[in-house]
Amino acid sequence: MKEFMNARQTGAASNSTSPRLEFRLATEADDNGLRELLRSIRMDGAISVSFRREPNYFLGHACEGDWVQVITAHDRQTGLLVGMGSRTIRERYVAGVARNVGYLSGLRIHPDYRNRTMLARGYRFLKELDSDQQADFYVTTIAVENGAATSALVGGRAGLPYYKKVGRLNTWIVPRRKQLTLPANVSVREIRREDLPALMIFLEKMSREREWLPKYRATDFDFPSNTFLGMNLGDLLGVWENEELLGTLGVWDQRFMKQIVVEKYAWWLRWMRPVYNAAAGLVGRVRFPKPGECLPLVTAVLPLASDRGSKYFGHLVDEVCRRLPASADAIMLGLNAADPLTDAIRSRSIECYQTDIFVVSWDECRLENALTPGSVPYLELGTL
Repeated sequence: MKEFMNARQTGAASNSTSPRLEFRLATEADDNGLRELLRSIRMDGAISVSFRREPNYFLGHACEGDWVQVITAHDRQTGLLVGMGSRTIRERYVAGVARNVGYLSGLRIHPDYRNRTMLARGYRFLKELDSDQQADFYVTTIAVENGAATSALVGGRAGLPYYKKVGRLNTWIVPRRKQLTLPANVSVREIRREDLPALMIFLEKMSREREWLPKYRATDFDFPSNTFLGMNLGDLLGVWENEELLGTLGVWDQRFMKQIVVEKYAWWLRWMRPVYNAAAGLVGRVRFPKPGECLPLVTAVLPLASDRGSKYFGHLVDEVCRRLPASADAIMLGLNAADPLTDAIRSRSIECYQTDIFVVSWDECRLENALTPGSVPYLELGTL
């Protein structure tokens, strides 16, 4: 579960000496409490942001997995929701075979309850849920700079599960670009409904080259769909060579259900923001919105290419960025650090945000078979 130890919350504090916590699964009745907790926790820095899910916390659940559970911690004395975390399960390919793989995410804890006792009790509840054996193992990510989270979670202490680091996820920020010239036999265009058979053949091939690729079905791409809620026909593009699909990439604008909201700027950045924004459009940088507004970023989806298609992937990125909505300045594109497509992205990006990837289980033996040696793990950024 990612990014919680460096978060800071403002507002009224609860009684931390005798929290009397109750752990239970969230229902629709917890929507307000979940969103309030997200609004009140920020990630501090030169640009302080909060990660929100407005107008309904549960809106994007169908995108995240075939099965989603949200664990909540409530203070019985105050009634406040003071902690949360998600367990999602989806069929993913491991060594070419579809298996139920879990993902742990969205761990947020009120600062006054952020201690090992809280963490241990939360994971004890998660272990009870895990007794249903629905997931063969879990995957999670922790921000590289968040050493406190890594220290607290990794090591199998206090009844916590075993964590095994297996790689790194790089989230690249790639701004709007101009399309470059393609060879005569290569084209970049939208994937249409009549292209779905070719898309499924391509994804089946990629399932043998990218570990943990979800088991997608043709109905997932018959937009609009719950799996890619908010995407429309034309948002997913492909690169084709002699009418053979060699790569995919699309735009998934999730800001209607998930937002990265600017809370405040450091004083020096606050003063220079107008000047910076005036030049940002000219030099291909991301504008800084007013506090309370979303960062002008959208998520890239299905960044995949075969060995033959990798040399054209940069052209696909350029075309996707050229088609960005007017309210967006760049895409967030997530790739495993070992992904061969990284070379096409590095020269086009302006920032890179890094998270470590872990496989997680209470049965340490299960971690040995969670990832095929030498394989390239795949995580869909928009579902994390």
